[in-house]
Amino acid sequence: MKKITFLFSFCLLTLGAFAQTVQTFTASGQDDDPTVLTILPGDITVNGANPITALSLTNFSVHYYTPDGDDTWCGSWYDFDLAIVGGAADGTNIIGGCSPDFEIADVLDFTSITLTSNTIDSWSDLIYMYVDLSVTFTASEPPVCNAVLTNPLNGETIASNDGNIEWSAATGGVDGYYLTVGTTSGGSEFLATTDVGNVTTYELGILTGGITYYVNIVPYNPIGSATSCTEYSFTVAEVPGCAINPEPADGAVGVPVGNVTFSWEAPTSGPTPTSYNLYAGETPTGDDYGLIANFTDFNAALTLNGYDLELFWIVKPVNGTTEATGCPVWSFITESAPPTPANNECADAETINCGDTVSGYTTTATDNGGYNASNDVWYVLAGTANGEEITASLCGSDYDTYISVYDACGGNVVAGNDDFCSVQSQVTFTSDGSSTYYIAVEGYGTGSGNFDLAVTCVPPPACVEPTFTIALGANNCPTEEYYVDVVVTNLGTGAAVDISDDSGVIQTAVGLGSYSFGPYAAATDVNITVEDAAGDTCSATDSITTPLACPPANDLCVNAEIVYCGDVINGSTISATDTGNNASNDVWYSLAGTTDGEEISISLCGSDFDTYLRVFDACSGTEVVSNDDDFCDGSIAVQSAVTFTSDGTSTYYIMVEGYSSNNGNFVLTVGTCSTVGIEEYNASELFSYYPNPVNSTLNLRGQKAIQNVAIYNMLGQEVLRTSPNAVDSALDMSSLNAGTYFVKVTIENITKTIKVIKK
Repeated sequence: MKKITFLFSFCLLTLGAFAQTVQTFTASGQDDDPTVLTILPGDITVNGANPITALSLTNFSVHYYTPDGDDTWCGSWYDFDLAIVGGAADGTNIIGGCSPDFEIADVLDFTSITLTSNTIDSWSDLIYMYVDLSVTFTASEPPVCNAVLTNPLNGETIASNDGNIEWSAATGGVDGYYLTVGTTSGGSEFLATTDVGNVTTYELGILTGGITYYVNIVPYNPIGSATSCTEYSFTVAEVPGCAINPEPADGAVGVPVGNVTFSWEAPTSGPTPTSYNLYAGETPTGDDYGLIANFTDFNAALTLNGYDLELFWIVKPVNGTTEATGCPVWSFITESAPPTPANNECADAETINCGDTVSGYTTTATDNGGYNASNDVWYVLAGTANGEEITASLCGSDYDTYISVYDACGGNVVAGNDDFCSVQSQVTFTSDGSSTYYIAVEGYGTGSGNFDLAVTCVPPPACVEPTFTIALGANNCPTEEYYVDVVVTNLGTGAAVDISDDSGVIQTAVGLGSYSFGPYAAATDVNITVEDAAGDTCSATDSITTPLACPPANDLCVNAEIVYCGDVINGSTISATDTGNNASNDVWYSLAGTTDGEEISISLCGSDFDTYLRVFDACSGTEVVSNDDDFCDGSIAVQSAVTFTSDGTSTYYIMVEGYSSNNGNFVLTVGTCSTVGIEEYNASELFSYYPNPVNSTLNLRGQKAIQNVAIYNMLGQEVLRTSPNAVDSALDMSSLNAGTYFVKVTIENITKTIKVIKK
């Protein structure tokens, strides 16, 4: 429900002691909230204490976004529901209406009137709705004299000279107002007592600056006029003089485009202005210009666009809300367009060096391949040292800039920036010592203007260490000997580097690339040093440890070790390699010759690390099943187990690896696959069972008598058997460890299998 604000407006229709007036009700909010306007009998106040003889709903309107916004969207963006309870219009219910759907001739004696908004489109719209209630009443006494002057305020000393005055509505049943305005207290020199009708605004016409006006507002109705009314007064602001000494000067030529400061001096006559209105345009038509802005000081920072353009401007001092009149129109002509810059294209880039600052413009350049769709100019920087830190800055430019650096015309972007110092740009990058860098100066979006480009360079340190990576290379397995590959990625400040290991073997590198060292025995810590060949004061070191042993024979899927149902394999992934999936070492096994429908269970329970188990239908094939953690030893463990059904034709490839990057020793158990034959079935056709998972007792109910029940663990071992020979059977599983079990149920010599979880 929205807070309801009541606005009042009045019109007069008098017949004897009868009066008719209008009270306007309004509410605002989002159309999809919804916004609700509810009117109750006690909300009607325009009649004062006078009895109401007739009521009707008249004008309805709704405005979008602001109280006086667009009123054309009802029926397209939103509509309204009207419900009336009680009185002559009791039961009125209009759905999805707009004006004039809500004009109801007689709503006398209503209990409530409710208007509710509906959204039609998918947007949430801010709305202001208004509805008028026409009130006819019998006046029994004059209205109350409590109308208050609201504009100008009572006692205001710098009121506007436009002569528009406003007041609040009086209460007690108003038909209209008598308005008197004088230049003396109680006088009527400016406006003799006038019946202005049932309104709360009046246009007096232009008033004289420095004069105090006295206002009397007297409401009336058919019974008579209000008495003891308050007299209000206000003083009109004096009209200020005109500003002088404009800058740019009147008649100036060659005024720069871009950011320009307009300035003026205060008038030499009249009151001190409270502010200044600045108007400007391209034709000398005086007050027809658009208002640029109101300023409280003597200058304005504006942006001029366009060459050889004559512009006209006026500064009108303001006293309160009263503007100066008859102020002069000033004019100036902007500069002529400069020529297209010589460095408009990358191929014609202008040379710039470390420490240089250059000024230029992009206003008459063209877009020639920079980062944005804006005019650009180009500079070229060469001869920088390897490791030198280069900064190119556009701070101080007069427009929203963008700077980008390339390693060639049409080449790769080395660095780029939009905003660094406010909306101006700056980049810093490190030279590789060999590239020539091309700097594009342009604008954000399509902007252009005047710029300052400063390039500063910080020399590299005396020592920039070479960079390299080391990794295990080839090996001599099964002989446990290993090589280490050293890849030099940057020579640093040296022209060449020496690469050495702990044994003193040295290789000299004059370029980037890979260098092999070794062989080394298993579990050897190999320390590699790369240093400037000209001296040992600039160097970098790194180390690597060779494997404990050669990779197992089944390190790769293509070399998978064959296993069979019932096998238990002890193995390790410590010396294996990572062939994919998790970032851990892995080994492979293959299982073939299984029968269609066989339930195959594979477990890593008993392993000494956090394992992960996957099964594929081929090397690089589709993953059939996988598992991270499963039940081992009666509780959830970090070892893995899977169960899947064979298709009778596939060879299955079992991948043993670690969770994340874990490695260790494992126990791989392949269940006795043929022990539990699991057919494709729909067990519900023979029996039902609950609960699953089970705590202690599994309940079975057969369609007919249950002959036998057998329970098997994940290894295919029978752990419980019973012969109920009854429709209902309760299996006590409390002695079994937590885990996954297969339950075979036989009814009329038909056996079906279900899988249950024991908690």
